[in-house]
Amino acid sequence: MEMTFGGRYIIMMMALFSIYTGFIYNEFFSVPFEIFGQSAYGCHDPSCRDATITGLIKVRDAYPFGVDPKWHGSRSELPFLNSLKMKMSILLGVAQMNLGIILSYFNAKFFQNNVNVW
Repeated sequence: MEMTFGGRYIIMMMALFSIYTGFIYNEFFSVPFEIFGQSAYGCHDPSCRDATITGLIKVRDAYPFGVDPKWHGSRSELPFLNSLKMKMSILLGVAQMNLGIILSYFNAKFFQNNVNVW
């Protein structure tokens, strides 16, 4: 119990990061919510029957966070989101590898190990 009490801030930060990561995952890779206002796109007619055939028109500024909710259920949802997921996974992988190299450099400098730097 003492170890849990001593690590309470780490546990709290892990919980907050887990909530944040879940929110990011839901907005980009799952079913987005209209939390940040309405979609930037609207239908041609009020019934919105032809939205999957003729497309949508832009009526507002870009959606501020994540993928615009109007992509869900659209005709081109699958190709767009698959392309987005592939590009984001490559960018995140490259960023994580670069972070590892940078941290390895600073670790070698801290322990004054010049062989690991080169």
